[in-house]
Amino acid sequence: MSDVIQRLHRERAALEVKTDKLCKFIASPRHSELPDFQREMLVAQYHAMQSYLHILKLRISDLMTPERGGQLVNIQQRLTGALRQYRHNNDNTDPAHKPEHGFVFGYDKAEIDSLAAEARQIIETLVEYAECNDPGNPHLGRAKGFLSGGGSDV
Repeated sequence: MSDVIQRLHRERAALEVKTDKLCKFIASPRHSELPDFQREMLVAQYHAMQSYLHILKLRISDLMTPERGGQLVNIQQRLTGALRQYRHNNDNTDPAHKPEHGFVFGYDKAEIDSLAAEARQIIETLVEYAECNDPGNPHLGRAKGFLSGGGSDV
């Protein structure tokens, strides 16, 4: 994850804590004991903080979506490149290009393992992002199930 995105995540987390504390204070009886002007300004401050928080989430989303989404598409495209064509082990006749001599297709295991690890890291980053910015996302459970080895049906 880029330094900018990490800084934005830290800023968002700190602002969420402050916003939650202010919200609890506004809902408490102590808030009603303040002079009118102070009460109104605290409510205005809360709304400004909410707007600021929303903007931070939009910025993080904008910065992460193309980065991570594009990387998953790239992995899908690179997967095709891991496909290999092999002759049957029991067919040593020439010429090899004739179809009657038979070929099999397989994937380069090392390349597939590398691509799977890369995809897993991207999905972990996306899950972390969704937990912070979209905790109600219905796809979170499936992604966590996939990461824990439970497949995509979780």
